[in-house]
Amino acid sequence: MSAPSRIAQRLLCALGLAVCAACGSGAVNSGVGAPGAGPTPTPTNGPCGAVVTPAQNSTFAIDGTSYTTSYANTSWSFQTLCGGAVQRFELRPGDVGWSGDLGLDKQRSEIITADGYNSPYPYGHEIWLSYAFRALSSAPIVGWHVVGQWHDHPNLGSVALSPPLAFNLAPPPAGAPSGVVQLSLWSRSSPDPVLTVNPTATARWAANITIGQWNEIVLRVLPGFRNDAQLQLWVNGRQVLDGTALNVGYNEALGFGYWQFGVYRQEDRATEPASNIDVVEYANVEQGQNSLMARVGAPLPIPLK
Repeated sequence: MSAPSRIAQRLLCALGLAVCAACGSGAVNSGVGAPGAGPTPTPTNGPCGAVVTPAQNSTFAIDGTSYTTSYANTSWSFQTLCGGAVQRFELRPGDVGWSGDLGLDKQRSEIITADGYNSPYPYGHEIWLSYAFRALSSAPIVGWHVVGQWHDHPNLGSVALSPPLAFNLAPPPAGAPSGVVQLSLWSRSSPDPVLTVNPTATARWAANITIGQWNEIVLRVLPGFRNDAQLQLWVNGRQVLDGTALNVGYNEALGFGYWQFGVYRQEDRATEPASNIDVVEYANVEQGQNSLMARVGAPLPIPLK
């Protein structure tokens, strides 16, 4: 969303005329979920203790970082398991995370770094991210499918932009075995402070992953848009990307952006099947400017197998 759009949304929120993630009232009814204020966070039994459904618009901590919600008003959209160490996201046809997705064939179940609008990562500093990820479904993938993104802050006058760095799911290439999907990392960048078109994405890495199998991910990025970015990625203890002199990020006054994760997809609501259900899980999510290199060889234990 562009800066003017965010300001307008905040004004509408203050008047009670809109809902938006940026001003703390992000959920709208999904079309398939129950209306009202959202499900009560009632713990239930799970494979490793209580399963909790956080209340809509709540704020909660993962590894000391505060997150807030951007998912549909349903009981299935987001749950925490294993004492909060595991996050489960489920996305069904029609699930809309906030009012800005309405009418755009966009569906989402995500959580967002709560102070992202005030404290994005600045340029000139490295950023680290570590987590375990698995896909639990093989829903038909029609449009783009984001499963973790760094969200930017467009300058005044710019159009809404795709994330400068994002992980994506896609169907596997022809000839791949059954039971796999493709996980990839894409980046976008531009040195221009005002953008009227969305820059083209650059593929940085892709590999097939097995549905239901955990994958340990460690990412280091030194963002930049003048051939000065660095990007390193380790998957399951092996370095799969080591890039320098790259362009990763936009020339924006508020810095590189903030981390949000879950499932965010584009689908044709008129034609998508009712079976188009995505389920993904994350565990041990850590982010910050301190090195997480140790997680490459010694990842945190995953409490849910």
